[in-house]
Amino acid sequence: MCLNSVQRSRRIDFRKLLSVFGGGPLTLAVIPVLELTDDTNMTTTLKETLAQLEALGNEKVRAQNSKNGAGDNQFGVRLGDIRKLVTKIKTNHALAIALWETGNIDARLLAILLINPKN
Repeated sequence: MCLNSVQRSRRIDFRKLLSVFGGGPLTLAVIPVLELTDDTNMTTTLKETLAQLEALGNEKVRAQNSKNGAGDNQFGVRLGDIRKLVTKIKTNHALAIALWETGNIDARLLAILLINPKN
């Protein structure tokens, strides 16, 4: 297998991802904090998690994601960095739902890895 085919297999096609997880055009979602949860610790965790994702953002990744159809609602975080963040946070179903509601591509990828499928 040549290097190009390995690189192609690791790319994320966001159009396919969105079609699987309730597609539609990405829009910048503004969600009132009070609607996410009644627990004030959860809102802090959501804000902190989004801040961490934004800090991990990379312009090159953002450009590549846009080329693959991701849109503008993204930070451009490498998937490896998202996986490292998952190991710190562990499984958190409520946070995963809140991250998904933001509509941000990176937050949604993180949510997929954080969610508890039994709930």
